[in-house]
Amino acid sequence: MEYYKCLAVPKTSVKRCRNYSTNGTPFCSVHGKIKGKQNSIQLYNGAIYTFGNNLKEIKEFTPQIFLWKELNREIGRAVNKSLKKRLENQAKLIRCGSQTKIIEAFVKTGVFPSCETVLSFFQKKNSKKLKRKNLEKAKHFLGVIYYFQRNIESLKRIQIRAHIKLAYGNQTDNIIRIQRWFRHKMWLKKLPVKPSVMRKHFIPNTNKIVTIQRHMRKYIAIKVKHSHNCPYSLERYTDIPEKYRVVYEYTSGNSKHWRYYNIKWLDADWKSQTKEKRFVIEPSTKIEFPDNFVEEVARKIWVLSRQENDYLLDQDETKEEYIIENDWNNSFMRRSLYRFSLMMLDLCNLLEVNIENINNWRKQNFKLKYQMFYLQVMPALKNIASNTHLHNLEEDMFYITRDMFQTKYIFPDTDISDEIAGDAIYGILRTLIFSKRQNAEIYEIIKDVIKENFQTLLMV
Repeated sequence: MEYYKCLAVPKTSVKRCRNYSTNGTPFCSVHGKIKGKQNSIQLYNGAIYTFGNNLKEIKEFTPQIFLWKELNREIGRAVNKSLKKRLENQAKLIRCGSQTKIIEAFVKTGVFPSCETVLSFFQKKNSKKLKRKNLEKAKHFLGVIYYFQRNIESLKRIQIRAHIKLAYGNQTDNIIRIQRWFRHKMWLKKLPVKPSVMRKHFIPNTNKIVTIQRHMRKYIAIKVKHSHNCPYSLERYTDIPEKYRVVYEYTSGNSKHWRYYNIKWLDADWKSQTKEKRFVIEPSTKIEFPDNFVEEVARKIWVLSRQENDYLLDQDETKEEYIIENDWNNSFMRRSLYRFSLMMLDLCNLLEVNIENINNWRKQNFKLKYQMFYLQVMPALKNIASNTHLHNLEEDMFYITRDMFQTKYIFPDTDISDEIAGDAIYGILRTLIFSKRQNAEIYEIIKDVIKENFQTLLMV
């Protein structure tokens, strides 16, 4: 048997009956009783149903009362207990409130200043008691006030219409025509292409435009089909936030492909790969990434990790200060372009210089430049460290310079330009960081010397 709430309304409130019906009628056992041949029952929406001999034969019913339906909806939607209690009290007042309580409610709402004004408003005769008919009107009027207090925006719109009708009642047709003309003018002004230009240039070339549109639709369809999701996080390329989205474009056969990655996952994978090899490969195609794409990703992840401190895969983890040395402290790691790019960007940040193509600094012709830089600059820096009694820094410079002139670097049997480039830039960066931790004033002097010679000897 189906259970549902009774549709009737109690005599003491406009709120829906809380009892449930199981007897096959819309009413509970209390409201479903019939006395005599006919019986009328008022529903929670305000309509009065008149039945025949049984509750299934409806003879007639009155229209619904909007205020009752709306108040029941508000009571059902109320989450706050105090708000629900206030609405239930309003329902009781509207249905069976006494004259005293109705008048007090009118004064409390601020619509009427005193009880006398309420009485004089609803009946002409000077009497202290409202007639039954006038009391019903007062209850309904109180319900209207409560409705507009819940829907203040509706009241404002009605007030605006009333003010307009009072002020411009005779000119409304002219005003409407002017408004339509003004909206049309504004619409023409906002058009990206004016109608005169459209008639002159676009309409005669509709065939060309249609052809271009077809090609564009075809291109978009192919790009959507050949756009691959992130292989690490398995996110759709449209779901990856723009801040973390990078795209790798390549051609396979006669078709172009676009592979999208979440840059945080890509950074974690590349750092794992470069622990064992000097290059990075795409996890799905197993093809080595091009140098320009590697450098592009390095620049983006440098900004995220160094400047914004936004590097963790899990957003809920507590962010600590990023340790930049972990990216290039190992000699083998520095041979990869990805970690070398991060190291170069750290050095450029300290020296306040900009390098366009980082990969050029790993070419064979830079070997002699690095050695000339160390021969000319390091003796002066060692003297500065010695005179300022920073002997640890002086000793560190000695070992760094000695490593730059190993036999394999002077007479290399194979092309190891990436190794000498990594060690040379690491030596300069290590000197700057070490001096910064030792003494701020000495750091500024060393930084100026390195920056001047860096631009003169290495950037030409």
